[in-house]
Amino acid sequence: MSRGSWRRCRRSSASPGKKGFPRTGRPICWRNGASTPSGRPRPWRRAARRGCEGGRDDAARRSSSGDHGIQHGHWGSDRLGVRAGGRPPRDQAIAVAGDVRDASTGEQLAAAARRKWNRLDVLVNNAGTSMIGPSESLPEDGWRLTIDTNLTGAFLCAQAAARVMIPQRRGVILNISSILGEVGLPKRAAYCASKHGLIGLTKVLAAEWARHGIRVVSIDPAYIKTPMDERDQGSGDYSNADIERRTPAGRFGTAEEVAKVATFLATDGRSCADGA
Repeated sequence: MSRGSWRRCRRSSASPGKKGFPRTGRPICWRNGASTPSGRPRPWRRAARRGCEGGRDDAARRSSSGDHGIQHGHWGSDRLGVRAGGRPPRDQAIAVAGDVRDASTGEQLAAAARRKWNRLDVLVNNAGTSMIGPSESLPEDGWRLTIDTNLTGAFLCAQAAARVMIPQRRGVILNISSILGEVGLPKRAAYCASKHGLIGLTKVLAAEWARHGIRVVSIDPAYIKTPMDERDQGSGDYSNADIERRTPAGRFGTAEEVAKVATFLATDGRSCADGA
């Protein structure tokens, strides 16, 4: 398969909520995401405002809910729902454009949280990309893009967040992995490798940072019905019927269901959940 036959796609997923967290004031959440929506319904009323396309009006509509967040996106600041450098609705959210593969992006976001709210409670590592095609023709730049975005980017953001969370002795880091971080699937070499690595990274950071009051947890969704999934089906590798046959429930999951899991894991009342 030629390089031109490879398809690249980005996804965004769920954000955590605020119940019971933190002990003083409302939660400060940092969610990184990519340039395309994960589908409807939009579950982003939880914490960080969604700045990516398909959700940019939500920031204004949800501003009265009282959550605070930093939204990171890969687009230029003029494409983000809460414009970088601008005044967000009721000062409850700020947006920063950047690239998670660049360590300075994580440092900038962590500094923004510290400067504006003097703390950071939740990080959702959600930015991701994938490529579909035979492993023997996987281009090196495609491999590096996927690993650097899905794995290295998550580590750099977690590292930056930990520098804020360790002194405050509290925090939650949620890594959005995948069922493909636990199994293998043909034509997904880079994606599977990155998600297996993300689960391993989750376990290491959980073991290392638990003594600082930081929980690190991965969420490993199976097939979630999104526009990205619809594009993936264009490869001809699978169909709706294939997924329904493979899944015990006989259906796709939804972005809202993933959001509810993230909300559950991000709250103080789930303090025993760590390293999974």
